Order: sequence, then structure tokens, then C-alpha cells
Amino acid sequence: MMVTDIDTKSVNGADEKSRNAIVQAADPYFPHSPWRAVLLAVTLALIMLGFATAISVVFDIGTVGLFHVVLFFVQGAAMAAVAYFGRGVRIRSLESQGRIPKEENL
Repeated sequence: MMVTDIDTKSVNGADEKSRNAIVQAADPYFPHSPWRAVLLAVTLALIMLGFATAISVVFDIGTVGLFHVVLFFVQGAAMAAVAYFGRGVRIRSLESQGRIPKEENL
């Protein structure tokens, strides 16, 4: 069984905080916590805003207005919300891959 670097035997029972530590150690770039989801939303919005600005400058399309800025942040927030609220699917995927132990095996 392939498990992460964390020794799951040292985890005290099915403690929720320890379970979150195991999940985040196995999948560090997925937004398993609310703060990571906010960081993902802001990062996605700034990346989309940068691409839109670069395209408008290169192809002389026009300016990027406040509407576009708000739209990009709303899209980034929606994508991060889907990832955060769908984290149960990602946890089950990690369990089936053997990267984290099943919750009842703790």
C-alpha cells in the first residue's frame, strides 16, 4: 500500500485535524481548505486578467475595463468554489489510488 510520507500509525484515531493534515500532505496543490480556495480564486483571476491585458495590447483590441476585472474574479471564484466543494471526490480518488488511507482505517 502506497501511503504518503506521513506516518499514519502516529495519528491519534480518526482525529479530523490529523485527517486534514494527511490529505493536504498527499495533495498539496488542491484547495482542501477555505484559504487555499481563496488563494486559488485570486490566482486564477489574476492569470486571466493578465492574458486578457496581453491580448488587448498585442492585438490592439481595446482596453480591459472594470467589467472584465469583475468578470474574471467572479469566474475565478466560481472555479475555486467548484474545486473546494468537490473536494470529497478528490479525497475518494486519493483513497482509491492508495495515496492516503481510507478514513475507517485510521
